[in-house]
Amino acid sequence: MNSFLAAFLFWLSLFILGWLIFPVTFLLFSSFKDRGYAFSKILSLAFLTYCVWILVSLNLTPYNKFPIFFSLATIFIISLLLGIKNIPKLRLFLQNYWKIILIDEIIFISLFLLGIGVRIFNPPVFRHA
Repeated sequence: MNSFLAAFLFWLSLFILGWLIFPVTFLLFSSFKDRGYAFSKILSLAFLTYCVWILVSLNLTPYNKFPIFFSLATIFIISLLLGIKNIPKLRLFLQNYWKIILIDEIIFISLFLLGIGVRIFNPPVFRHA
């Protein structure tokens, strides 16, 4: 796979996961101006990996695609229930504060591209001949 395509797909996955868990962060970080949007990507990854780890480490399921999809479905159901309950608040927030979300996303993309640039232009320390 092309490296640029892989980076784009990784960013797109983080973007989707961030919006998927946003109803949860909207309630958890209600005192923040962006309602936790800046934390939504990292929290979605943390929750997803934690759920998969728990399922696999307790031997409830082998490590394959099932615990990943099960954890994604759990995040989706929790967010859907919280999102439906708070539709008017979410809609009002998005109408009034979309610029803050856009700034958060621009900052994230900038740092993401910086990290990719460092990784691309910084050769590995150890090279095996």
